[in-house]
Amino acid sequence: MSPLPDGRHRVSLTGGGHLDADLVIACDGVRSKARPLVTDVQPAYCGITFVHGDVTGPESFVARHTGEGILHALGDNRAILAQRAADRSIRVYFAVRTPEDPSRSQGAWFEDSAAIRRRLRTTFDGWNPDLLAVLDEIDTFAYWPLYGMPAHQRWAPHSALTLLGDAAHVMPPFGGEGVNMALLDSVELVRALFAPEHGTLDEAIAAFERSMLDRMTGVIEQANAGGELLLSAEGAQPLLDHFTGAV
Repeated sequence: MSPLPDGRHRVSLTGGGHLDADLVIACDGVRSKARPLVTDVQPAYCGITFVHGDVTGPESFVARHTGEGILHALGDNRAILAQRAADRSIRVYFAVRTPEDPSRSQGAWFEDSAAIRRRLRTTFDGWNPDLLAVLDEIDTFAYWPLYGMPAHQRWAPHSALTLLGDAAHVMPPFGGEGVNMALLDSVELVRALFAPEHGTLDEAIAAFERSMLDRMTGVIEQANAGGELLLSAEGAQPLLDHFTGAV
């Protein structure tokens, strides 16, 4: 994606050709092609990697304890997390504090599921066998290192372009707010574009971005803090202390 002399942007397409746009609303995720036009800062690895897979079979130990919501099993710098989906399947995340593996790309599927099962059983050695039995219910596993943008962002001046969702403010998922914030971005952008007090397109975009970036500061800080609680060196104790103090 590149700016044109007339203020528009040219979006080059993977299959060839291009589009010239009066306004680009980039919702293209953590590796956004538009982000370099507004900031030099790129998402940084958060120190936590998920290996995840889906359970679609009959109700099991993990399914019963996930119920209609979520399951959190916490240990020292490790966690097993599960979430019920609308189609009744359960996505299970094996979360570990570990250096990033540069040989693997985010979202890539592991070809040798049996090897991943063995590695995860070693990583979670000593954990409840009923909990670890979920490994045999998962057919395929994916690699998902977590990335985040800084809580405080300052974007360079730009025109006829804005970012939404993960393209603007990717963060670790421990606040559960990623999709919610992307939807709110969309609503607030539309309101700004049609607000009568904004005389030009760029004024509307600038107003939206000021509000959005300010809003996201606290949300990103809370997501980062959630990761520190859930994957603590002390296991579940900091989380228990947190909720005991809150009560």
